[in-house]
Amino acid sequence: MTFRALFPRLFLLLALVCAALPAAAQTNPDFDKQSAGWQDTIKRLYVQLSAQNLSDDGYNALRIQLAAVVDQAQAASAAANDTLGKIKQVSDALGPPPAEGAPPESPDVVKQRQELADALAKFDGQVRQAEAVKTQANLLQQTADAARVDRFRRDLLTVAPAAFDPQLWGSVPDQATYLATRLLLPFQDQAGAGWDGVGEMARRILFAGIVLGLGWLARRWLLRRFGRRLTETVPSLRRRAAAALVYTIAHGVLPAMMTLAVAVICAGWLGDRPASYVAMITLGVLAWGIVAYFLASAAISAALTPDDPAWRLIDLTDASARTLCHRLRLGAAIWAVAGVTLAMADGRILMQSELRAVLVAASLAAGALALLALLPGSLWGYRADLKALPEGEPTDDQPAPARPAGRWPRLRLVTALLAVVVLVAGLIGYQKLALYITYLLVTSMGIGAAFLVLRGMVHEAIGRFLTQPVGPMARVRHSLFPADRGLWVFETGAALCTDIVLGLAALLVLAPVLGLSTSDISAIGTTILEGAKVGGVRIAPLDILGAIVAFTVGITATRFLQRRLDARFLEKLQIDRGLKNSIRTGIGYLGVLIAALLGVGVLGLDLSNLALIAGALSVGIGFGLQNIVQNFVAGLILLVERPVKVGDWVVIGGAEGVVRRISVRATEIQTFQRSSVIVPNGNLISSQVVNWTHKDKNGRVDIPVDIAASADVEQARDILLQIAKADSRVSAFPAPVVAFKGFSTTTLDLELRCHISDVDNFAGVGTDLRFAIWKAFREAKIAFQPAASDISLPQAVQVLATAVRERDGAVAKPGADRSEAAREVPREAEESSNAA
Repeated sequence: MTFRALFPRLFLLLALVCAALPAAAQTNPDFDKQSAGWQDTIKRLYVQLSAQNLSDDGYNALRIQLAAVVDQAQAASAAANDTLGKIKQVSDALGPPPAEGAPPESPDVVKQRQELADALAKFDGQVRQAEAVKTQANLLQQTADAARVDRFRRDLLTVAPAAFDPQLWGSVPDQATYLATRLLLPFQDQAGAGWDGVGEMARRILFAGIVLGLGWLARRWLLRRFGRRLTETVPSLRRRAAAALVYTIAHGVLPAMMTLAVAVICAGWLGDRPASYVAMITLGVLAWGIVAYFLASAAISAALTPDDPAWRLIDLTDASARTLCHRLRLGAAIWAVAGVTLAMADGRILMQSELRAVLVAASLAAGALALLALLPGSLWGYRADLKALPEGEPTDDQPAPARPAGRWPRLRLVTALLAVVVLVAGLIGYQKLALYITYLLVTSMGIGAAFLVLRGMVHEAIGRFLTQPVGPMARVRHSLFPADRGLWVFETGAALCTDIVLGLAALLVLAPVLGLSTSDISAIGTTILEGAKVGGVRIAPLDILGAIVAFTVGITATRFLQRRLDARFLEKLQIDRGLKNSIRTGIGYLGVLIAALLGVGVLGLDLSNLALIAGALSVGIGFGLQNIVQNFVAGLILLVERPVKVGDWVVIGGAEGVVRRISVRATEIQTFQRSSVIVPNGNLISSQVVNWTHKDKNGRVDIPVDIAASADVEQARDILLQIAKADSRVSAFPAPVVAFKGFSTTTLDLELRCHISDVDNFAGVGTDLRFAIWKAFREAKIAFQPAASDISLPQAVQVLATAVRERDGAVAKPGADRSEAAREVPREAEESSNAA
């Protein structure tokens, strides 16, 4: 190859390289500087982690910095990979170097090849460095996570002094006296106590009064606007939940505001003095404890409504609701006192370890016992259990039946076990573990109650959407589900999606109690969505969900297109039903194929690998699935060639009926006895099929009529033609005819042939014509005569006997001998008939 012929190619290669290298330089110009910064950050974070004194905020900051390093390294690796691919394309276009003994390349080509090799090595090195940085950051992140978990475990299993230790109680009185002295110190130190003036106290009291007045007005407005109404006898769950929330706000917020107002006034009196430090903290904790009790008590009354069962959120009996309401209020008071005690022992008040251990153990024990008092199954009587009773209420002789075993009894058992664990762990010194279980248990109960209420409201809304007879909801439902065939699928899918969404929301709310920070939740979510690598395959739930959504959207769009074509286009075309079905089915197959390809594309599967797998399985498919493939191809032939269509009247083998559906594998034929016969598509292609309605629905009805040889054949013909023409279902063209098929010494063989435009009326037309022929022939005294070949020997003897009787009856009877002889002949003929 001459240089003149090579020059255009070299110029093109030079242009490609000049376009690729500057692009790479612009994509990542300071990779070495970035790499050095990444290494410095990783070393600095490693030193911080080695100190083993990082707080939760320090761990979160470390996670954020490592995530930033990983993201930057990932971006740099992607950019270097992109440039590497472009350079490889240019190198592939240059071709392989000349083999040994071949003519050498020109110096420009050799230089160009060397530059490409240097660029490949450079960017390949950048990719490897970025991947190494990502690996180091991930390993450091795993180390940090392991250290944090270990620290959390050690902190959780810290042992405090046991509450039942006799040595512990010796110093408790002195420590309690010291704490009481510090609490009463502001009242003893009157020098700096009081307000700065009477005006300040008056302003605070006036402000508290205004706030309480506004709260009282807001309470009345809320109850009047959104509260319970006696006119609503069967309120919905959404309405009951809204009324319960309003009741809680109205009856709980006002006492809470009053408590806070008193706390603000007392805090103003205490002032900002060193002697008031412990009292101020105690006042604040006590105020919030009282507020929590008022709100909890109002929420309990709103949810259980002992005196108004129609507005009750839980389907309990009145007796159970009253008992639980009293116990829950008592438990709320106990938990409020325990919470105040635990908050005071949290370290903000200078409290010695012995007194703190006793107070924490006592608070945990009181809270656990209060919880255990709520768990007996006898307290939870449901109104649904009383429906089987005659009077509707349990009696002494006929107690209420036990509620069927379900999740709630198991949850009560688990809760009781956890309460016992809290009680025992608090007494033996594992107070942090007991506190962790307590917080987790209380939060789980609150989140679970909210989850059940929201779930019930959503399910109630779904039920209204599915059962609303008229209105916007009904119109939307009929638009989405015109045949109501997908309502069950929609109901199940909507309920499942609701449970998943609410469950994820509950886990997100519960995550901080479990010790997970925002960065931890974000990392877990990212890991779940991006997936994990198993072997050489990455399993990504987000991609799988996207593929399912894409496939579902494709199938839904296909079904919608089919319905629109049926309603707007195919119904207006003057084509037969079978062609409409073929068009509709073909669009359905095409839509399913496109939806499957779309789902595979979103999933990110390599179609070349699928092609290799399909090629490897082709032999097995050819042998093992031969019949299935044959029937599938036959189904496609039926849809395109249409020898058999939906609505055709066919006869195949011993089956005769109407084609109802042609699917991928088989064809459904409904017989006239209303049974379904499933025929493989291959049989319809390879076997002989009688199709009465292949081209059109025209058909012919043949009715054979055998009359006696002595009858008037022309009169019979006229009667038959008159009967056929009188039936409106018989076509005028071709006109009905009577064929004279043959005659013998006893019969004349006629056949009425008439055409009909709709072969579906074959049986009805034939039956009506036979009735009309029988009636007309009887009136015309034309006797039906069976063919001679159809008469058996007994029938022949009977005919002979009848003829003899008729002959003897026609002749005069001269005497008794002839009458006796006439009676003997039929008797002999009858005996011969019986013998035959």
